[in-house]
Amino acid sequence: MMKKLIVLVMVIGLLLPVVPVSAATTNEPSKWAKAQVAEAIKLGLVPERLQSNYQQPITRGEFAELLVQTMFANYKKNATSYLPWTVEDFLEKVTVDAEFVDAPENYIKIAYALGAINGKTDTHFKPNDRISRQEAAVIIANTVHTQVGFVYVEPKFLKLSDYDKIADWAKPAIYVVTSNEFMSGVGGKFDYAGSYTREQSIATMLRIYELRRIKFPALRGNITVSSYWDEYTYTVGKDYVRVHFDPVLTGGNLFNPHLWDMWNSDSQTKELDYYDRVQAATLFTFKGMYTNIDIVAEPTMRNEPVHIDYGYLTMKTFGPDYLLEFRFKDIPGYSNYIGGYTYGFPEVRVTWKVIK
Repeated sequence: MMKKLIVLVMVIGLLLPVVPVSAATTNEPSKWAKAQVAEAIKLGLVPERLQSNYQQPITRGEFAELLVQTMFANYKKNATSYLPWTVEDFLEKVTVDAEFVDAPENYIKIAYALGAINGKTDTHFKPNDRISRQEAAVIIANTVHTQVGFVYVEPKFLKLSDYDKIADWAKPAIYVVTSNEFMSGVGGKFDYAGSYTREQSIATMLRIYELRRIKFPALRGNITVSSYWDEYTYTVGKDYVRVHFDPVLTGGNLFNPHLWDMWNSDSQTKELDYYDRVQAATLFTFKGMYTNIDIVAEPTMRNEPVHIDYGYLTMKTFGPDYLLEFRFKDIPGYSNYIGGYTYGFPEVRVTWKVIK
């Protein structure tokens, strides 16, 4: 009886398909990705837990962590006369008014603050779900659009045979990532619903790192934070960014002299006879939006609040618990500071009006 059982097991084994052990267990990148993955690891872009199983589809949580690590490597690389943002600085200075019960990690909070991600719901992020190529494009575009520039061309010039099948919410992002060569088509199509592997994602992050000088975080993707001076802190929610300012540093030190020098050297403020620390902080923060400062400067100098509509967001000054508040509208497309101040999809030029 035992001999018959052994023979039966051997026969069944012979009938089963042979799966090469190396194909199932390899930790090596594909041949095309090997050099790029090695360079990205050398530059510090790749979290340690993603340095294996390179052909495996990447998850939402893994992609968020990879993007955050790449962004802070960018801030460090492109710092010149200032200290770069670090993860520790960010977590100390930026409060996030959102939390996912299934993704409490700090890199998720940072990715949310940068505008990269939103949850599947307001309380759940689903970090273990696989990410599609169009979702990856949106996450990238959400994060970098204010600092890289992009062009909306006629769809035929994209030469993507599946463009009409791409989700409407993802189409603006396709222009951002293709304009900047962060992502490209596959066999004449974008392959919008296809999975994105770890090695593909790493290669994309390397291109972001090498092709563009991204210097500063952009909160919720729109409000570039050009410094992390001690006087400033920030609160970030789903549709708003609030800027807080403390004119007196801990220990009784007065206003940061570096900021004072920067404001005094600015051509739009140096002609003013006098402005106090809070006035100066308001003008400096607002200037980061690359817009006409006059409609903010005059009421600010009178210590009067102002409320302005820019089409894709509104801005208030001198709130009860904030210096400025930027509140975003739910409008498709991205704001663009490079080559003209525009927003939306299709794009329109930004105009502004004072809200009474």
